[in-house]
Amino acid sequence: MKKLVIITLSLFVFVCASAQQLPLYSQYYFNSFIYNPSHAGADAGTSLNLVARKQFTGLANSIGTYAATLQTRGNNNKSGFGLYAYNDNINLFRTNSLTGSYAYHIPLSGDKTLSFGLALAMLDHKYNASNFHLISESDPIVALLGSEGGFTVDANAGANIDFGKLSIGLSNLQIFKSQEAFEDNANNKSLYTLAKHWMLNASYKIDLNDNLELEPYMLYRKVSGAPGQVDINLFLNWLNKGYAGIAYRDGISFSTMLGINVNEAIGIGYAFDITTHKVRGALGNTHEVGLRFNLDTKTSGGSSEILAQEKKEYQSKIVDLENEVIALKTENNSRYTSEQIRVDTVIIEKVVVKEVIKEVPVVKDVKKGVPTTPVYKPTKPKYEPITESNFRFYVIAGSFATPEAANNYIYRLSNQGSKGYQKYDSKNGRYYVHLGEHASKTDAIDQLQKLKPRGLPLWIKAM
Repeated sequence: MKKLVIITLSLFVFVCASAQQLPLYSQYYFNSFIYNPSHAGADAGTSLNLVARKQFTGLANSIGTYAATLQTRGNNNKSGFGLYAYNDNINLFRTNSLTGSYAYHIPLSGDKTLSFGLALAMLDHKYNASNFHLISESDPIVALLGSEGGFTVDANAGANIDFGKLSIGLSNLQIFKSQEAFEDNANNKSLYTLAKHWMLNASYKIDLNDNLELEPYMLYRKVSGAPGQVDINLFLNWLNKGYAGIAYRDGISFSTMLGINVNEAIGIGYAFDITTHKVRGALGNTHEVGLRFNLDTKTSGGSSEILAQEKKEYQSKIVDLENEVIALKTENNSRYTSEQIRVDTVIIEKVVVKEVIKEVPVVKDVKKGVPTTPVYKPTKPKYEPITESNFRFYVIAGSFATPEAANNYIYRLSNQGSKGYQKYDSKNGRYYVHLGEHASKTDAIDQLQKLKPRGLPLWIKAM
């Protein structure tokens, strides 16, 4: 019975080694360009990721994978670059690889972006006998132990279209199906062929509020001569704080993931995979740890200074507006004293959507104490020139609770060919992303009309 279990485990691990020419990860969502080169530089900025993974820890020689990725977006905001290196040890087989990726992102109308990517991979394989006790010296695999096939070069290609919420991509890895020739002790050659992999990815973002985002993510793998495999992931992203996720990998495992952003520059992620195969008791489970470094994090000093300056400007405008209101009260009271009509209050109503400011004087008949209609009806209120002089008009593209969320949206707009700016409203504590600032509402409306073909949800706000 013990022999049967050992044979079953050996066959299972051998199948994994044959099918897993590309390393498996749980948190690949954050390094998606390793499976589709068109994702390189999908997020603006530069990031470094380190991953360590131990698969099937119940085995004496578990599968160990160690990887590092570096990706960045070029200065023209259209070119993305990625570098991916890994060491993968599966049973008797070891692989070292270095891959360089290039992606070109084409902004389309609205939030849409079309991306194409190419990658060149260099691989080195070796049969490794360390930590193994050989039972039969006559096994054909023994003659290959310790031999290397030399470097092999292959290529990957992919495409992706991002609709803003929905993203769909397709890639083809190891296109050339390159071969390595291993030579045994008797100078007989054994060929190792790289299998062509097809990868289909799809995701959809669901905004729960300004800080929380739910994203289902699917990845389907297909290798020639082997059944397809699908990963179903569900991530809950907490903006600038971290993420939590669950995933199911068809026929292999169920995963739970948790990530925390230590600060703006460092993030830590952990995944625990529970093996679902029928021999899971002997195989054990899987652990994966990831470190993410944001290499171009800017200090917040400049941003704080700008916000402080904006706050002073708003406070100054508020004081000016209060003075204007006092002046209007004084003027109205002096006007109606001779007619024994007194203005008790001046109500200022501000309609945010239309940015209309109205003054409604409420007066009383001094003798009866009953509210009456004012005896004057000005044809043109005096507050209109005050509106134009004290407010600036902005073409708003989005409203956010945090400056980081606003900055992220500005990056997205830049990828689509629109230049955005951040503006803080101290009255409601919101951070607005706008596409232009104007002295008059007419100019703001003109810009809004010109930008309508881009499909952005724009409106005008006076601040």
